Amino acid sequence: MEQNIRFRFRNPVQFNPQSLFYICAEKDEMCAVHPEKGKTLFIKSRKDRAGYMKRKIETSDRSSEYTYGCINSMEQASEEDRKMFSEWISRKIGLKENIWG
Repeated sequence: MEQNIRFRFRNPVQFNPQSLFYICAEKDEMCAVHPEKGKTLFIKSRKDRAGYMKRKIETSDRSSEYTYGCINSMEQASEEDRKMFSEWISRKIGLKENIWG
């Protein structure tokens, strides 16, 4: 902690003490992380989950309640799923063209 507060300005080696507390508490099973139901869209795609990406996109498109999104492990998605996601997210954030692929 002393090393963490030595810098006058932010430094890449610093960490957020609150985040460290939450990570340790979750690891020690002292708390549980529960996202607000219906407000957060999680996408974690893998090649072994056929139809997952399509279902997630359809779920998102049916709801206007999502205020936050978390996208992980896209490197594990199939090429088709990455393309589908890329086109979808480009459309969702209002890009005129798909810049990812």
